[in-house]
Amino acid sequence: CVVCVVCVVCCVEEQFNDLFPFASTQDKHQLRSPTLFRHIGIVSSLSGKNQTLQDMLQPKEWEMKIPPLNNPPALLSSDMTGFGSTLPSNAYDDAPGSFWASNVQMNQHITVTLDQPLLLQRIIVVTGNTPGKEGSDDLFEPGVLEIQWAGEDDFTVVKRFEQGQVDIGIGADRAAAAAVRLRALDAPTRWVLFRRIRLVPRYGA
Repeated sequence: CVVCVVCVVCCVEEQFNDLFPFASTQDKHQLRSPTLFRHIGIVSSLSGKNQTLQDMLQPKEWEMKIPPLNNPPALLSSDMTGFGSTLPSNAYDDAPGSFWASNVQMNQHITVTLDQPLLLQRIIVVTGNTPGKEGSDDLFEPGVLEIQWAGEDDFTVVKRFEQGQVDIGIGADRAAAAAVRLRALDAPTRWVLFRRIRLVPRYGA
């Protein structure tokens, strides 16, 4: 039996003006995220109509990682509850995305466990969004940045979050880091938007 695969331009509530491949024997759309094609502007093909809908599956401008984070290989784990399908790794990978956590409680955390201990030069964590944009008040605060140095069992507090951000240089005399943890000191807010978690290895390490 030969299955004929065709593509059609279709419009649904959350994804429109895209190509949907589907088998002729099954009337089911195969959604792709992000979409291959999207509508630009507000001009509609229908006379006298403005198209103001936005593609919900298309990454938002602030979710793009430009320039790329180029983070070292690591495993991310967390006991926070993510909104929808968002994961902590969305804030660490170079792919567009972010991690939206809900109802964060005291001592809940995101832990970045490096594949192998690494000398770090800088750690940058960005939460919330710019004023006037979605998630601008969803800051990780109060919270702390902690490092587990190679050969140690415990984590050491190295920086407290200020206005939902951390940007700290790591001294050249410090040991290699085995893991980095973001830990809540209290219930920060109902929502926390983790946009970027960046670990910068020391040059030549």
